[in-house]
Amino acid sequence: MISDFHVANPQAALTPMRDPQRANQKKLYSAPRRFDLSTMLVVTSAYAVLFAGMKSLDFGNTAIVVVAGLITLVGAAQSVFDSWQNPRVVSVLAGVAYSAAITVLESGGSRFPGYLVWAIIANSIFGAFMGYFCGVLVGGVFLVSEFLRTTLLGRPPNTQTAADDATDESPWNDSTKS
Repeated sequence: MISDFHVANPQAALTPMRDPQRANQKKLYSAPRRFDLSTMLVVTSAYAVLFAGMKSLDFGNTAIVVVAGLITLVGAAQSVFDSWQNPRVVSVLAGVAYSAAITVLESGGSRFPGYLVWAIIANSIFGAFMGYFCGVLVGGVFLVSEFLRTTLLGRPPNTQTAADDATDESPWNDSTKS
């Protein structure tokens, strides 16, 4: 009988069951080590939109190169340090390193070494924020890439492609000939 059914915790019965390990895992989008064609097209389009937007806002060529260099460095750092499992920290560290390097290059051998130290510290704080922001942008580009891959190509995310299954052997290797 239905009247014999007793729920010990009615609030728990109303909440959907979740896997506690999967609930804590969120997918972080960052630069992968390998790119497929759709990813290359999305990245190229993102750079084209960036450059066109900066040119339309009358940014100078130096500013465009500095911003593009920061975004490229953050993406490369995310790809190289993917084993850290935290692309935002990698982005912040890349931003700090890039801003410190730009500060040293712009100082041009300043006569005041104390000024250079304070300038590196101040610009590194700004670089940390810009690195994080660029990391979010890079992650967003790869999020769009995965969305386009799944909707236009009909491929589910995280599937292996022919490039993933390829061996490291050269196609010009004559080892098949006796």
